[in-house]
Amino acid sequence: MAIETSFISLLFVVLISVSGAASNDGDFRGAVFGVNSKFSGKERSLSLFKAHDNLRHLQILASGVDLPLGGTGRPDAVGLYYAKIGIGTPPKEYYVQVDTGSDIMWINCIQCRECPKRGYHGLELTLYDPEDSFTGKLVTCSQDFCAEINGGAVTGCKANASCLYTETYGDGSYSIGYFVMDVVQYDSVSGDLETKLANGSVIFGCGARQSGNLGSSEDALDGILGFGKSNSSIISQLASSGKVKKMFAHCLDGDNGGGIFAIGHVVQPKVNSTPLIPDQPHYAANLMGIEVGNQFLNISTNTNGSGDKRRTIIDSGTTLAYLPDAIYKPLVNEYTCFEFSRSVDDGFPPVTFYFENSLSLKVYPHDYLFAFEDYLCFGWQNNGMDSLSSSDTLVLGDLVLSNKLVLYDLENQTIGWTEYNCSSSIKLRDEITGSVHLNQVIPSESAARFLQGFSSGELRMDYRMPDNDVEGIDYMADEVDILDFVMDDDEVNGDGARFADDNEMVTDTSSAQARRGKDIQGIPWERLNITRESYRQTRLEQYRNYENIPLSGDAVDKKCKQKQKGGNYYEFFHNTRIVKPTILHFQLRNLVWANSKHDVYLMSNYSIMHWSSLSYNLTEILNFSGHVAPTEKHAGSLLEGFTQTQISTLSVKDDFLVAGGFQGELACKRLDKQGVSFCTRTTYDDNAITNAVEIYDSISGGKHFMASNNDGGVREYDMERFQLMNHFRFPWPVNHSSLSPDRKLIAVVGDHLDALVVDSTNGKTVGSVEGHLDYSFASAWHPDGRIFATGNQDKTCRVWDLRNLSNPVSVLKGNMGAVRSVRFSSNGQFLVVAEPADFVHVYNTNLNYEKRQEIDFFGEISGVSLSPDDESLYIGVWDRTYASLLQYNKRHNYGYLDSFV
Repeated sequence: MAIETSFISLLFVVLISVSGAASNDGDFRGAVFGVNSKFSGKERSLSLFKAHDNLRHLQILASGVDLPLGGTGRPDAVGLYYAKIGIGTPPKEYYVQVDTGSDIMWINCIQCRECPKRGYHGLELTLYDPEDSFTGKLVTCSQDFCAEINGGAVTGCKANASCLYTETYGDGSYSIGYFVMDVVQYDSVSGDLETKLANGSVIFGCGARQSGNLGSSEDALDGILGFGKSNSSIISQLASSGKVKKMFAHCLDGDNGGGIFAIGHVVQPKVNSTPLIPDQPHYAANLMGIEVGNQFLNISTNTNGSGDKRRTIIDSGTTLAYLPDAIYKPLVNEYTCFEFSRSVDDGFPPVTFYFENSLSLKVYPHDYLFAFEDYLCFGWQNNGMDSLSSSDTLVLGDLVLSNKLVLYDLENQTIGWTEYNCSSSIKLRDEITGSVHLNQVIPSESAARFLQGFSSGELRMDYRMPDNDVEGIDYMADEVDILDFVMDDDEVNGDGARFADDNEMVTDTSSAQARRGKDIQGIPWERLNITRESYRQTRLEQYRNYENIPLSGDAVDKKCKQKQKGGNYYEFFHNTRIVKPTILHFQLRNLVWANSKHDVYLMSNYSIMHWSSLSYNLTEILNFSGHVAPTEKHAGSLLEGFTQTQISTLSVKDDFLVAGGFQGELACKRLDKQGVSFCTRTTYDDNAITNAVEIYDSISGGKHFMASNNDGGVREYDMERFQLMNHFRFPWPVNHSSLSPDRKLIAVVGDHLDALVVDSTNGKTVGSVEGHLDYSFASAWHPDGRIFATGNQDKTCRVWDLRNLSNPVSVLKGNMGAVRSVRFSSNGQFLVVAEPADFVHVYNTNLNYEKRQEIDFFGEISGVSLSPDDESLYIGVWDRTYASLLQYNKRHNYGYLDSFV
């Protein structure tokens, strides 16, 4: 038969006092939010629960846990409960998910074009506009909150610039925005069963751009209310005033509906507790034993060094309970679903979990068994974890937490619970007055409306459901994120290495293998539930280009057409996954350089690596994770060197290498000598990031290099004595500069719509070009010295002629993202244009840029480089699983070889 599930309506009670915000009497006594279940009104089934939990675990278990779970990673499934709150002055109503697994609160904002007007159950959604609120304030990147959430001072922070955030989810959906501070309105608890209006100031994310299901799902809400452990969560912010205890509790009535969610010191009922495991991103405790009826299970394990303890995550946003294989099999035995006609409480034993400090948690059969048609199904699920670090982990969700008051005490780093009637009252202490208030659930009108609209769910189930019956693929579609494919269990060994059918580890792909049909990146599309063509189309539709100027890419899409495809100038030769290119700044992609057709230099985390495509050897050249100091003495050199330098850009030419850092560092090395020749800081300005470096032969014949910096400076150094030759200043951050072949002119691009052409001897502007709609990050000169190209975040590369700068020679539009790198071949025949991800285009200059070759793959691009003789084209791919170095070789037509055929 179909099973009906009761609606859960919660009361959200907050004891709060925040400086700068006041209730009507200038004092705070608490706050009340009506909280509803997201599963209300949906067809309920075990598969629905599992799908929800699989998606959620992609997010909450991401840190150090290998979960080969399927699903699409929908972000609207991260929480089970949602609340209606008021934000701003005057206040507007917003529906937010209440989630113990999220660390920040964020709301969709007025800039969000993808956000729906109506969401879950037809709720009318509202876009937040800081300018419509008298109390709304921007949070800048220089404020303490921004430094806290970023783990230190924000690199490249400009005066009055916003503090940005990015939240990513399992299907590649993401929310990007900036932090604001505004008042959040709620019902204040003023006495026993009494409330009145109050508000408090909170810093939260203002979502300016969404992608994928986050922007279009029919289950969408206005945002998320995070109750995670970090200092950015709402519980931590409210507690930082010193007037609110860093505690919260929830009690979910699984029998009758209703419940309570409270912030503050719960005085009644009394709750026993167990320590939280320290240094964990989630709420986790140590499980000591499991008793089934009167028999204890053997849960002993030594795989993670914890003896008989098993890490157990407590998560109210998970519906079921996920157990390691050693616990799951004795509990479930042979079947997950079966026929049973008697009372479950008479026919099955209770299951009791024992934690440290003698805290127990008893789960009754009517809690862990679900009825579907003629079957009963277990709510216990196999956690599906294969890695040694995670195979002992349990995740206990709403299945075992219902009908219990669960108290999260972050003051004392404990968690506890007690069996309780969640429809009855609880008592909380007011930390200001010391008085205790009685609070009880009062169902809201919206809860009654949802109850009336509830329809019971039906699911036809067979014997023994698979533990993980969904294969999937997820993609981080933001420029700062990377490709991650979820493999079948038999494709992944305990160390996470992927294997091919012949049991050989997948590392490289040769041109011969590619001709036989193997994917050039080694992605086993035949084992995934999506084809390459389908995923490419989805990727093109969902990718969101990063813009400093809103709608710049959309304007280009309307006006510009792409050039004809069909060119075939470079052919795939080799892909090696031994090489792991990385990126530190999502806008800076000049981290791959070839100084011969066989020798490539690139960044891999803190190391500069050398790859020889001839010998297939990978060698570390320089490691910046520790202390780096010069071994030569030169005037102006920083003899004490640097420590843990974050490299933002790189350049290699002949036997010279220059690396630029996030704090204005420059490190110069001769590749034919040991050690570092020269270290300096170009500036001690707060806005000091080195954006680009170019090495070139000077007119006199010696080597020079030019550094472009976020402080608005372009600096020229010689590489014999390492002395500063010129320092040109511009009114905006310079993102890239390049010297003309005759060494007389410099193309300068940066945080400005126009590009400049300046005199290389004095820095004076001799020309400018207009047409780009956003900021530019790339430039390059044609060998003829008349033509140069600029790459911009408006998704175009524009080609200019010095003889007529009023209009571009050609506008080259990308597929989906900003142009981050441009390179002319040494003979001037080709222009290579790289997007931030997935696509590199090679244009034929002899055909007026009207024909191009499109190189198509998946992953973020760390850099592109042509060898000096143009014979090889290298592309660095940054990805968690498929990081690699792609090599393409120039095609040649050797007609004389036909005589040998």
